[in-house]
Amino acid sequence: MDNIVISARIHHVAIQTACFERAFQFYHEILGIRVAKEPFNYKGRRMLAWLDAGSVMIELYSVKSGNSPQPYNDCRVGTDHIAFEVKNIEEVIIHLSEQGVKVLKQPFYPPTDDPDQPRVAFIEGPDGEEIELREF
Repeated sequence: MDNIVISARIHHVAIQTACFERAFQFYHEILGIRVAKEPFNYKGRRMLAWLDAGSVMIELYSVKSGNSPQPYNDCRVGTDHIAFEVKNIEEVIIHLSEQGVKVLKQPFYPPTDDPDQPRVAFIEGPDGEEIELREF
């Protein structure tokens, strides 16, 4: 059998949230991510919206009706965090702090042998998840 080679390019990241309205406000209004498709009720089971984060779309959706969300757990397996590039990490941290966003780690250079390693910072998302900010 021949090996199948997949030309991978990420189309979107799906984020399930405990409170859709709070998460939509966070990602769109506070982080400033453009809305690609306004919020809508998907099959009467959950709210859903598409956000345009540049080269990757974000599919933001609520927990299905009738289900309870599980709390964020940093010991789970799978995707750990999402990272956004920013031009001026100091200005962004100040802006987010003024909006009441919890800063988990102030800007720093991670220990690495990469001379081009950018500064990063971590903030807390609307459901307690970690979000990385990377300076251009």
